[in-house]
Amino acid sequence: NKQLQLVTQLNEKFLYYEQELKSISVDQIDDVDVIKSMLNDLFKQYDILRKIGYDIQSKYEQAKLYCTLFSDAALE
Repeated sequence: NKQLQLVTQLNEKFLYYEQELKSISVDQIDDVDVIKSMLNDLFKQYDILRKIGYDIQSKYEQAKLYCTLFSDAALE
């Protein structure tokens, strides 16, 4: 099933980004911008999946939270 493969890939990406985020300190703004960009892409993909009915609300909310946190950090 193609949609199931997509969900699996997104879950793997999310875990990777989560590890990357945990290893970044706020003074590494260039890295934060890169991660923020990746997260925004991920967030968009989750949004598409959510709209077609997958129950991924918690990860979607988590991606949204990371985007917000790192946007705020980049602005400081």
